[in-house]
Amino acid sequence: MTGVDVYDYYVLQIDTYGSWVDWLQAALQTLVGNIIRINNLYQKIVIATENEDQQQVYYIFGRISYYLFDIQPIEEAGFEFDDVKADVGESHASLTDVLRTFNKLMDIQGKIQSGEI
Repeated sequence: MTGVDVYDYYVLQIDTYGSWVDWLQAALQTLVGNIIRINNLYQKIVIATENEDQQQVYYIFGRISYYLFDIQPIEEAGFEFDDVKADVGESHASLTDVLRTFNKLMDIQGKIQSGEI
């Protein structure tokens, strides 16, 4: 991988997402969407490490890397702006909105794991 490859990737991401906040929102959604899969793969890494199977460990790390770095844009919702209380001029979520949503998702995920839900 060269500097030109990194620059090409950066330009592609800017064209795809428009702003870094949109990219961050998509990255967080990808992470939350794959958290159970990544956790299961981590458990397999623990088993492979106990069995001293380095080839399997590297393979699983590759799969985890794929799930972490394969970030897809969030599709636009199919609703009218009259249905929500938002300024029509604002088409992007703010960083505060993204972090607030991520915190709510993590709270729900914690409640699911603890058995409250």
